[in-house]
Amino acid sequence: MQELSDSAKSNDAPGFVKKLVNKDTLLQLESAMHNKIPILILGVFGAILCLACAIEMRKLKAHGYTFWLCGELLPILSTIIFVGINAFAGLSLLGLFFPVLFIVLYSVYRKELVNK
Repeated sequence: MQELSDSAKSNDAPGFVKKLVNKDTLLQLESAMHNKIPILILGVFGAILCLACAIEMRKLKAHGYTFWLCGELLPILSTIIFVGINAFAGLSLLGLFFPVLFIVLYSVYRKELVNK
């Protein structure tokens, strides 16, 4: 990315491409690279928590929703903590579409769950 940013070809690129490769993007990539292990561990833990709690919600257990929500938000929060809020700017914002969609859908049908 640094070579692409410094090359002469970057001057010939369209404006939206220049916005994709700038100093802020390079700093975010460097921060993500230095913190890749904690981000990976928290992401995998969140995915496992989501899967286990989705199975519990399938059994209509109400406690599954709370832990599922934690598992859904954990990778997003870890990315914000280690990389920064700008990690979800531009096209990366599309990465939040499915988590937000599932949070809304599960929240609507939360009343169907029973406490057992």
